[in-house]
Amino acid sequence: MVVRPALSSQIPLPPPTETQKKRKGEANKRWINYPTNFNALPKGKDALIQTKQGSIQARETSVNFESAREEDPYSAWSVPDPTGAVGPNHYIIAYNTGFAIYDKSGNILVPHASLATLWPGEEEGDPVVLYDRYIDRFVITQFTGFTSGNNGFLFAVCQGSDPVNDGWYTYRFNTEYFPDYPKYSVWRDAYYITANKSFGNVVYAVERDKMSVGDDTAQIVGFNLPGVVENSDTIFAPLPMNSAGPNLPDEGTPGYIVYLQDDAWAGIDTDHLKIWEVNLDWDNTGNSTISPPTEIPTTPFDSFVASFGAGEVPQPGTGQKIDGITGVVSFMCNYWNYGSYNASTVNFNVDVNGDNGILGIRWFELRNSGAGWNIHQEGTYAPDDGLYRFLGSMCMDINGNIGMGFNVGSETVYPSIRYTGRYANDPLGEMTIAEENIVSGEGVRDFLNRFGDYAQLTIDPTDNKTFWHAAEYVKANGKWSIRTAAFRIAPNFQNDMGVTSIDAPESGTLTDHENITVTVFNYGETEQSNVDVFYQIDGGEMITETFTGSVASASSAQYTFSTPADMSVEGHDYTVVAGTLLNTDEDNTNNTFTKTITFIGGNDVGVSEITAPVSGNSMGSENIVVKVTNYGLNDQSNFDISYQIQNNTPVVETFTDVLAGGETATYTFTTPGDFSNPQGYNLKVKTSLNNDINTENDALSTVVFNAVCHSKGINTNMSIGPDIQTRTSQLNFPFEYIISDVDVSINIDHNRDSDLDIYLISPDGTRVELTTDNGGTGHNYTDTVFDDQAEIAITSGTAPFTNTYKPEGNLSDFNGKNCQGVWKLEINDDEDGQGGTLHSWNINVCGYTSAGIYENEIDAGDLVLENYGNNHFILRLPGEAYEGLLQVEVFNIYGQKVLSKPVGKIDNAYTFPLNMESKASGVYIIRLGNTVFGKTKRIIVK
Repeated sequence: MVVRPALSSQIPLPPPTETQKKRKGEANKRWINYPTNFNALPKGKDALIQTKQGSIQARETSVNFESAREEDPYSAWSVPDPTGAVGPNHYIIAYNTGFAIYDKSGNILVPHASLATLWPGEEEGDPVVLYDRYIDRFVITQFTGFTSGNNGFLFAVCQGSDPVNDGWYTYRFNTEYFPDYPKYSVWRDAYYITANKSFGNVVYAVERDKMSVGDDTAQIVGFNLPGVVENSDTIFAPLPMNSAGPNLPDEGTPGYIVYLQDDAWAGIDTDHLKIWEVNLDWDNTGNSTISPPTEIPTTPFDSFVASFGAGEVPQPGTGQKIDGITGVVSFMCNYWNYGSYNASTVNFNVDVNGDNGILGIRWFELRNSGAGWNIHQEGTYAPDDGLYRFLGSMCMDINGNIGMGFNVGSETVYPSIRYTGRYANDPLGEMTIAEENIVSGEGVRDFLNRFGDYAQLTIDPTDNKTFWHAAEYVKANGKWSIRTAAFRIAPNFQNDMGVTSIDAPESGTLTDHENITVTVFNYGETEQSNVDVFYQIDGGEMITETFTGSVASASSAQYTFSTPADMSVEGHDYTVVAGTLLNTDEDNTNNTFTKTITFIGGNDVGVSEITAPVSGNSMGSENIVVKVTNYGLNDQSNFDISYQIQNNTPVVETFTDVLAGGETATYTFTTPGDFSNPQGYNLKVKTSLNNDINTENDALSTVVFNAVCHSKGINTNMSIGPDIQTRTSQLNFPFEYIISDVDVSINIDHNRDSDLDIYLISPDGTRVELTTDNGGTGHNYTDTVFDDQAEIAITSGTAPFTNTYKPEGNLSDFNGKNCQGVWKLEINDDEDGQGGTLHSWNINVCGYTSAGIYENEIDAGDLVLENYGNNHFILRLPGEAYEGLLQVEVFNIYGQKVLSKPVGKIDNAYTFPLNMESKASGVYIIRLGNTVFGKTKRIIVK
């Protein structure tokens, strides 16, 4: 034990050098135990999938601030591993390899500092922050041995309740092997630890009572996990239960360790949880024991999606995926002693559709009333919206409500952070609260598929109701950032009512006499009765009645209005708003619920998707393939279907098959389209059905680009080194196209590849990093190709590099720019006496002209686009001639849709704020309209 002075009295350490900052967050140890039972359950989709978000409106976060960034001076790793805990007056955030202290309004009290401030000379990583509420002390931890070889755990326990002005007791506990991915918890008799280790003990306990007073005789005791089967090709990560509530575990309660067991792994027959009990004897540690595991059967789950480091979660506009960290129990397993029973929350990632596909979160509430642990409820949170949900962290509050923070991401959504939850009285197995956004991602994380390995949610000890969540998201510049946010599920007010759903009617065949049924929810703490409720259709008359029943706090009830609604117009979309009118309501933001209900008529056919052709290279005569959907109830056949390219004469054919109501069919036109010129093409497909009740879904448009590819190379025999220097080779690219893809190949002889930093620079000055300090002491780049679509990253390659590799930067940064002009290959050689020669290099550029893009809809004069600077715009269209919702669509110059949002009419105009700050520079097409008309503008994003 070593005493360290108060942080407020210390002189800040110098930040890491650039060399130290090149540590790249090396992968955690992988286990070689791939799924071996291919008959494992579930077969197909997860049986517990919750396919829709909850309908209870969430509250906005009460505190929401940026608590750490990759650009902070003590961030030395590319994988942050966010961790944070809240106390009565402070919030401490930590990450690889720094930390900071804030007040509970998000104001910084201790600026970002190195972990070496607490342990001089050691800023190792994988930190975890705990708040030990039972002694009013913060605890900060990290592993050691990652770079020093001195394996073990480092603890810092604050000497008092003020982590800014009180000193710290710091401890080192040695382990025989490196303890990767350590996870910690607070318990009555110890701080418990689990670690991802290849050999030796994997569970530890350290003597909490002695550490809280700085006793240097504090002990450590370690255990293996009897009967465990290690997980599949990922991190071995059982977790200790962490006491989160105001009551410590009762005297004599053992420590608990939890781990998942998947029947896809060798040695596991059925999916289950294992729980071990640890009994400590600090007077004689040799008497300490760990029990054989208790097995708790679960509904079948599939915990394997991809090997650790391979990536599961896609990102917009790139093939670069990020790790969702499957096969581990997500941090933390928070425990509550409620007196009459004990409870713990557990969650981990699962494959929800059975084909190594979308990630969801399997979550559990375990209970123990004295006879052992059992599953009180379990569910799989995976709303069917194409989003991957991962890295969950959850906890209960003093009322038994559950809050869960998590990450989301997909091909269209950047890595972001959200939360959901449920009330204690809600139906079991459901997250009933609608997702609330904590922060939206802005960019792509492009580093070896890696992402933060965990997140952390803790409970505020001052009210036992407010959750504080810390997790990673991605900024527009591709850097990681950590957001800390506080939210609450429990009531904030005494009187607070609202409608959470409109239960009837549903879309279908409707009448002039439809009963409106709603669910009212009591968000407040006081029981309510005799509450006025209303509904309104399409902004018409407000129908108000009185709900005479009683609704307890955090409970719901249904109400059916006695006054029916007229919904008899075939094909009409009815906008129904329902709400409460409580006179004493203290929060009117959650009073109403809106739902669109459609009278689905008999005759309604439209084009739902254009599947071919897609933009490509060297296109010619191409088949036009579409999906046609019967939105109506009646079977349909022998109706016209047509396509039109640019303003050419439409090609009309007949759909002769029988298309049943509600079905979708694929149709291939017998007459192909001509896409032979290298340009953009407006392609519009349309159905024409007699007596079609809804013509707005008849037509669909897209932009198809035909690119041509040209190569240009140069033989240079340019010397490189041996002294430190920057050399630049130039070649002139004579062709003029808008870039859609760039690849580059190089031939370099060099005696030490790790000395080289190589960049490609386009004619407009855009600079892309190809490789920096890779290859160790190996020699040469021989016919090395850099391609964004390569499966192997250059950082994972081995010299001599004789393959196709994904560069460290993104060659797609050149997309949308003009390829004509002088391209440069810049080579920086470090000073170590080694040198070499650039023999040759070559670029292959694919692109097309901008001719043809929306030639029939160019720069409408009445569509106003105002530039507010920093790539922020306001789009306005006077609405006298238009009704209903319109759609804002944004296309980049090579035809990809990067944004699509509905916009309504306010004050007789359609107004939409357009934030292009996160988009790559280049030309974009903005379209406002529907399937009947379109108004367009071109803008330049700088």
